[in-house]
Amino acid sequence: MGDLPDAPQPSQKGFESLVWAMLNSFDVTAPVFVEAESKKVGAVQVPHILMDTMRTGACFEAITPQDARICLLREEYQHLIDNPALLFLKLDCLVGLHSQAQIDEWKAFAHARDWDNFVEGMLVKHYDPAYERSMFSNYVHANTAAPVAVNDISAAGFDTCAQQLLSRFNAPSSH
Repeated sequence: MGDLPDAPQPSQKGFESLVWAMLNSFDVTAPVFVEAESKKVGAVQVPHILMDTMRTGACFEAITPQDARICLLREEYQHLIDNPALLFLKLDCLVGLHSQAQIDEWKAFAHARDWDNFVEGMLVKHYDPAYERSMFSNYVHANTAAPVAVNDISAAGFDTCAQQLLSRFNAPSSH
């Protein structure tokens, strides 16, 4: 639902209707797991009451080896790798958060198609620090987050991880 090519976002009202329909489809006796993200999803926003509820829930921290994270992000953001002009526009939006020298370093990695160093630099110098600041200032239980090892980033690996999380709650595995 985020800012993806060839996938226009719904209107804010349409987004909220989709969220409402999804929430109404859940089993109210089963836990619901959500990713800790900002309230903005591309151009739309997660409804405030849902964000507030998410931010007071129990937290888990996915512990994933750096090489696996790099691989996963390269897959998830292939559309930016395929479109350097779009990537550079997005990097330019970070000038207020990072020095021009840092932006230029990331662009140099991209120009050289050195995607592993590009992604690792973005993780270490931008994403991880921003995520950590957000987590501890917005999520009530972030400081007691239970670690969850995510070593296998394949679909089967994520399924196994989800089953392990569900088993912590003794919830049926079909949810």
